[in-house]
Amino acid sequence: MVDVLADLEQQIAKHAKIISEAENLISRIPQEKYRQLLTLRYLAGMSWSSISDEMGYQDRNSVYRAHGYALIEARKAKQKK
Repeated sequence: MVDVLADLEQQIAKHAKIISEAENLISRIPQEKYRQLLTLRYLAGMSWSSISDEMGYQDRNSVYRAHGYALIEARKAKQKK
């Protein structure tokens, strides 16, 4: 049982580090709408439909397209590191 608990604590720490890195990267994206979209999707775990409704996109294709642009901006922010 002690080994399971130690492994669980290690996994939690690893997950917390990944979340922190994602938050840091997202915060460096200049465009607010892209930061919001990536936060809703990857940190809040929202569905595409929910994101579309929340952010006022007309349809899923619009949110998919914006997501692609957001990922481009995230890549740029990561390269500037």
